[in-house]
Amino acid sequence: MRGVMQFNGKRLTQALYARCMTQTSLSELIGYSSGTVSKWIKGQQLPEAYALTQMSTVLNFPESWFLKKDLDTGSQVSFFRSNATATQLLQRKAEAHLEITFEASAYLENWVNLPNVFFPKILSREESFLLTPSEIEKIATEYREIWGLGNTPISNLITLLENVGVIIIREDLGATSMDGVSKWILGRPYILISSDKASACRNRFDLAHELAHLILHANLTAEDYKLRYKEIEKEAHHFASCFLCPADGIAFDLHSPTLDSLLMLKRKWKVSVGALIMRGVSLDIIPDDLSTRLWRNYSYRKWRMGEPLDDVIQPEKPTLLSKMAKLLISENIFKKSQLKQDLAMIDQDIEILFGLPKGYMSEEFGAVVSLKDYTSRKVNNIQYVDDDNKIIQMRRNKEIS
Repeated sequence: MRGVMQFNGKRLTQALYARCMTQTSLSELIGYSSGTVSKWIKGQQLPEAYALTQMSTVLNFPESWFLKKDLDTGSQVSFFRSNATATQLLQRKAEAHLEITFEASAYLENWVNLPNVFFPKILSREESFLLTPSEIEKIATEYREIWGLGNTPISNLITLLENVGVIIIREDLGATSMDGVSKWILGRPYILISSDKASACRNRFDLAHELAHLILHANLTAEDYKLRYKEIEKEAHHFASCFLCPADGIAFDLHSPTLDSLLMLKRKWKVSVGALIMRGVSLDIIPDDLSTRLWRNYSYRKWRMGEPLDDVIQPEKPTLLSKMAKLLISENIFKKSQLKQDLAMIDQDIEILFGLPKGYMSEEFGAVVSLKDYTSRKVNNIQYVDDDNKIIQMRRNKEIS
């Protein structure tokens, strides 16, 4: 068979998903038939060098990306937080970005130890089918206790989840209909949260919603998810509400609320006014007549289009992958050029993936101080303290296959 022998059609599919592009669109842009592109993907035909260059240019992935080996991400289900207008292409884009995040974090883990995964209770498939609102509240409460949160507001949810082993990426997906996606990949939880909606409170709720899927629904099949989608999303929504607003901590705050008093609670709990009203109703603290008045006034003030403080409360951002990448580069464990070559990704994608400043991956960005005689050091395990006084465990460099 003629063509580029190392070409991997699965990597082409992944690139198409990541760029939210169809086979037909690609074929029109590179001047080949849709049938030919389909054969490349299925491994029935190999693209010639010119075709590889064309697809690399259009999809904005280095040619080496399409020569990489298959990526094993396990068989567990991806859970999407999206509304009815979210297209399948958009869901595939989010999932592809999540899987690329897994591959990149696994690469960094060759030198730096990721936090241990600390999820002591993951429901079986059978347990997921038996969930009730009270059971969900109980599980949310147990997790708050296990993670040492008490009944007070969570100051930074992303930091909390990163500390218990979740890899999180926050990026602009280009549409407000997709809020996030989560998945267990080979024993570690991954979450992608969309930054398209400029609301820190909304992002926190989306994150807690995805956390619910990781705990409550991890062992469901794709068919289970399809058949019980509305019920599963409702369960995740309830868990997020219970987890962010524990009953014992927020009950007193929600007695006889007004919209103005709820705004004060929004600043305290970092939860939207709408979510606070719903939580009060679910706890039977806000009666139906008061709920109706609150929602009527909520609509009158046009808060459904955006609440006060949405532009004041700052969104939380992942820092784990950023710190890992910066540490390895600054300590001259590898150069930026090696990172780009090994990941087979462009600068912009790496910066978004790791949460790095725009332009960071250019060789001109900042100054890198080289360590003297790094290759002669015999230390097998090295500890570094980051800006938050947390120890980052490093391992001695080892060869990448």
